[in-house]
Amino acid sequence: PPNFITNLSEFTFEGWVTWNAFNEWSGFFAFGQSSGLERTRIGVLNVSGNNLLRLTFDEYRGSEWVGRLADATNEVHAREWIHLAVTATRSNLSWYMNGTPMGTISDRGIASLKSDPDNQIGTAGFDGQMSELRLWNKVRAQAEIQASMLQKLSGQETNLIGLWNFSDPANPGRDFSPGQHDGRLVGQAKVVTTASPPPPGG
Repeated sequence: PPNFITNLSEFTFEGWVTWNAFNEWSGFFAFGQSSGLERTRIGVLNVSGNNLLRLTFDEYRGSEWVGRLADATNEVHAREWIHLAVTATRSNLSWYMNGTPMGTISDRGIASLKSDPDNQIGTAGFDGQMSELRLWNKVRAQAEIQASMLQKLSGQETNLIGLWNFSDPANPGRDFSPGQHDGRLVGQAKVVTTASPPPPGG
């Protein structure tokens, strides 16, 4: 949902994702503003058309990009399920792949976002699948991320403010947390049953 992230003092966003193909700058998510001369946003995407992922704080002054980035230390493979997590305070960002730290942006955070009207999951021609997306109103430690990444959540966990697992056929974007921040599927997005699901719940 829009106009949500900038009101948080900190957060952790995490989920399982797989790219079928690495289209140009296709993203797992982007929180912020997607258009405008001075747009800002936080996201994870693949670099150009490559299989290297990147945490980015996009910041533009007119046509000039003046943002920050933190590249992954290893490549990923098409149709490989991976767990990604991004933690944010008002002033910095960090991210993890399969529970392993990938990097930090030390001088940009939630307070650096000018607004967040365009919070999106799956951006710029993303071709892949996602599952068990979660938003917490705290920075989760590496041990916490590792401990719960393989677990199926109920939606009632402490500090959980968003849980999108796409299990409600009548409302695929339903948020199963008490916050009820329902999303909506747009474009060609649809719910599918995959032959190679990620392992939450075993």
